[in-house]
Parts: sequence; C-alpha cells; structure tokens
Amino acid sequence: LVAHRDERGQPLPDRLIRDELITLFFAGSETTALVLSWGCFLLASHAPIADQARRGIQAEVDSVSRPANAPDAPQLPLLTSIVRETLRLYPPSWVVGREALEPCRVGGFDCRPGDTFLISQWVLHRHPRFFDQPERFDPDRWNDPALRTLPSFSYFPFGGGPRACPGKSFAELAAVQALATVVQRCRIDLVDERGVQPQASITLQPKGGIQAAVTLIA
Repeated sequence: LVAHRDERGQPLPDRLIRDELITLFFAGSETTALVLSWGCFLLASHAPIADQARRGIQAEVDSVSRPANAPDAPQLPLLTSIVRETLRLYPPSWVVGREALEPCRVGGFDCRPGDTFLISQWVLHRHPRFFDQPERFDPDRWNDPALRTLPSFSYFPFGGGPRACPGKSFAELAAVQALATVVQRCRIDLVDERGVQPQASITLQPKGGIQAAVTLIA
C-alpha cells in the first residue's frame, strides 16, 4: 500500500492506507478466528470423521516436516476442504445485503431503487438443491467435481459480485495455515457434550463460547 501509485503516479494518502489496514485487521482477524473455532468444534464433535481427518491432516502436515506456512497450502488439500466445509456450515458472515439501483421485480415482488435485499449464506449453504445431506459435516464433498460448477450465490462465504470480500484468498490461506498448526500440535476434545449453539450477531458466533480440552501432542 505504501509503495502503490494511483493512475496519476501519486502515492495513496496516509488516511486511506490507515483505513485499509483497519479493514484488514478487523475483518481479517475476528472472521478467521471464528472459522478456526467452528473448524475445531466440528472436528471435535464428529468422532468418526474427526479420527479420519486427524490422521489425514497429520499425514499432510508431516509431509511438510516442519510447521506449515503459506506456501504449503496447496499441499494440504484435506485442510483446505475442512476449511471450506466449515465456511459452508458456519459462515462468519451469515447474511449480506444488496441495494436495488433501479426498479425490478424479484420473486413476484416489485422493488424500488434503494430497497435492500438480504441474502443469507446460512440458508443457501444448507439448501438440499445445492448440497447433498446439507446438514452433514463432510469435507470429502469438496472432491466432487460437480461442486466446481455451483451457481453463484449458492456458496458464498465471502459474499459475491463486485462487493465480494477482497480478502478472500488471504483469509482462506490464513485459516488453512493456522488449522494446520493446531492439528499438528494439539488434540481437541469437547468438554460440554450438549453441543454449541450458533448466535447470529454481526458475525456468526458460538453462543457462550466453545468449552474444550486441548492436549498437546508430543
């Protein structure tokens, strides 16, 4: 950002650089932390899948033979699938809004300029039209070539269109790298077997937090 020059060859104003950094730290920290929280919860609460995933993840990170870092992400496909499945079931951004720019008709309703549409990732990510057994935590589903042709806005944890999150690639990379580090060093077991309820605030948070026991792996 400091080195960038605009179309006139001028540097970015300090205030704009500051605003971009605030966006990066705020939007890129809480959301990524939530992805990791929900990912650890899902792995800990699905015993058969968790055992398979833990062995597979451990094999992947062991193949790196050191703490995983950003360039290792392409060699960690199972971790990438777990992150994507976590984002499908528990997207930190669970609803987005779009404003009509001109009169239109949607689903039999007449809409005026300025009307706001609310589009829920939580609802569409769990729609059986797009995902088989949508309530099931199944990272292997991302190996299905059919999912590569999903319609726009059937899977959109980072929004979509020209207003999509610009930090998508960074967030996915950070989540994969952090989850690799956790799985490489820890085993996570839920303490409260009653489960965790999602709480829809600005982001989708685990209500009351997630109670778990963390055991370091030698």
